[in-house]
Amino acid sequence: MTVRSECALEVTKRSLLSPENVNTMYQRILHDPLRFPDDMPSEAKSLMTGLLSRDPNRRLGVNGAEEIKRHPWFARNIDWARYGVFVPANTYSFLNAFPTP
Repeated sequence: MTVRSECALEVTKRSLLSPENVNTMYQRILHDPLRFPDDMPSEAKSLMTGLLSRDPNRRLGVNGAEEIKRHPWFARNIDWARYGVFVPANTYSFLNAFPTP
C-alpha cells in the first residue's frame, strides 16, 4: 500500500480502525518499508523518509528545526527569511485576560 492510499484510508476512517485491522496497521508501521508514488519528487521522498525514520536518533529534526528547514525540499521551496522569526503568543497571559464566570 502506498503512502497516498494509507492517507486516503486514514482520512475516510474506513476499515483502517476496525479491531481486526489495528494490529495489522501497527505491524506495518513498525516493519514495512516506506513506499511512495512513482511521480513523487525525490526531495519529497527524502523529506518524508527523514521525518518518518523509525530510529528517533536518526530522524530528521532530531538536532532542531533548523535541520528540517535546511532540507533540500524546504530550501528549494520556502524563503524562510520572508517569514521572519515566529514567536508564539504567551498563552497563559492570553487566557488570564478572560476571567471565568
